[in-house]
Amino acid sequence: MGLKSSKSTSEALSEAELEALTLSTQMSRAEIIKWHKGFMLDCPSGRLNKKEFIKIYEELFPSVRAKRFCDNVFSIFDKANTNTIDFNEFIIACSLTSRGKSKDKLRASFQIYDSECNELLTKEEIQKIVKAVHELYAGIKLTENDSNRKVDCLMDKFDKTKSGSIKRNDFFEGISTDPQIKNAIYKQDSCKSLKNDEI
Repeated sequence: MGLKSSKSTSEALSEAELEALTLSTQMSRAEIIKWHKGFMLDCPSGRLNKKEFIKIYEELFPSVRAKRFCDNVFSIFDKANTNTIDFNEFIIACSLTSRGKSKDKLRASFQIYDSECNELLTKEEIQKIVKAVHELYAGIKLTENDSNRKVDCLMDKFDKTKSGSIKRNDFFEGISTDPQIKNAIYKQDSCKSLKNDEI
């Protein structure tokens, strides 16, 4: 993931981090700074453990299956197995289920799972994202066989060179044609449109 914090966690966010986070989260600079201040008050070490993350996430997004999502977030971000994540990782994870249209969330999901930041997903990365996207947006927990079948279909269709990876645009095209995901995207965006009309 490309948004690792390289400085002491007690310092303010750098301009580069703020810019990257506004692009990744669709939040304003002011919102990110406000969330960062709150995060640092609650987590002075600059790190959030899994239990705290689940508690906060359930409060913010009660309709999301926080435990499963949290496990996915930690499996992606916590490469050193410290059982903690930093602010940048936390805010990106929160934005996945709270900001933008569902198609934008798919793009953010891709960015999180593209661990090498090379606009490609390996079969293993695709496996993780397919499971997470179904869980988050369609409310469906895929079996290992179902996720393997979906990933194999994506790989067969889009990995023309048999390199073991898929380009970003091909991935979006492939996952957007999945009937379960397509239906979830339509339902989520329709609900948001109705809410916006009421305001």
